[in-house]
Amino acid sequence: MRNTTIWMRLGLRAIPVAMVVYAGNVFGNDLITADPSPGLIFDDTDSPGWNYVIRGRDEWFRIYDEANDRYFLNYDPVQRGLGVGRSANAGGYYGMAMGHGAEATGDYSNVLGYTALSFGHYSTALGYNADSIGVYSAALGAWTLSTGDYSAALGYAAYSGGDASTAIGHRAAAPNPDTIIMGEIPGVNSGSNYTDMANGTIEPLAPLHIFRDDGTASILVQETAAAPAGRTLFTLANRGNTKFELKETGSGTRWQFTNSGDAFRISKFGTGQVEFQVFNNGDAVLLGDLAIGGSFTEMSDRNQKHAIVPLDGEAILAKVTQVPISEWSYKTESADQRHIGPMAQDFYAAFGLASGDTRISARDMAGVNMAALQALARQNSALAADNASLRAELNEMKSALSDIQHSLAALD
Repeated sequence: MRNTTIWMRLGLRAIPVAMVVYAGNVFGNDLITADPSPGLIFDDTDSPGWNYVIRGRDEWFRIYDEANDRYFLNYDPVQRGLGVGRSANAGGYYGMAMGHGAEATGDYSNVLGYTALSFGHYSTALGYNADSIGVYSAALGAWTLSTGDYSAALGYAAYSGGDASTAIGHRAAAPNPDTIIMGEIPGVNSGSNYTDMANGTIEPLAPLHIFRDDGTASILVQETAAAPAGRTLFTLANRGNTKFELKETGSGTRWQFTNSGDAFRISKFGTGQVEFQVFNNGDAVLLGDLAIGGSFTEMSDRNQKHAIVPLDGEAILAKVTQVPISEWSYKTESADQRHIGPMAQDFYAAFGLASGDTRISARDMAGVNMAALQALARQNSALAADNASLRAELNEMKSALSDIQHSLAALD
């Protein structure tokens, strides 16, 4: 217990009062006044102008700088709002504001940071100049702004404007409802760079990099709608050749799948060739052998054809005999891998069919061979008939000769 003198403001006057202050209980019931607006002044007489006042009224309780009329703690006993910091204000019911100029005007809102504002009911703003305007919104980080209801903005100057939207990252912007936007976008919300995102690594090698070293790396896109329907679940879009790559990291083998605009291509990286192509008109080109563990069929429905004309099999057969047949190897093969057949240029020169002068259609080859075989069959039938007739004539001649021989023998 010690004697001390303090200044107490009664109405508009501050008067010195001799008090008995008990250590450990300075703000207990030992200091009592019945004034309607009591104030307790702390005056540093060595530094004029630095006076601090504790004052309580029915509508608020404050600790403030008397000379500059700036408060550092402001409590509203009616709305239960608490402001801590220079000019901090909690105007909403059960709100709390902490920081120079911080304002919690929304009911049940919380704000922490220099001039930060939580305007929406049940909102939260944390950071320098952070503003949470929407109901149940959250702004976390310097200069963040969440105006959409139920929205959240996290990161420097992030903005969530759509209801139920979330913006994450430096200057990320989510202006549309029910969206989650991650990272900065050039030209949007004053953004200047795109943001790379990574999972499992701190050094992303692509705008989206998922890394694992335990065999668990994967991406799953799953649609569970009850009604069966064809749906596009994966799309790659690019102005120009669009490709994706399969790489085996042990051997370094890389296969690329490309949409070149006029064809879909599959190629092995580094060969300088396209191993497989499917063109927009449905034609396909395969570089190499094709092994089929079953039958190979081609559409030949009469109902799918037009401009049908009969063939002169004899003419086809005559052309077949003029097409050179050679034994050869493809340039992609070793010299001991041999094949037998015509050259496409010779085949096209003879028949002029739609496959062109660098390829031969198996369908056309079969048709030419069948026409030639039918012509040969007709020729064989004619030869067989001629042969039978000659045999009959020969037999008649043999019989007549036998009769003559018998007659001569009888004369002897």
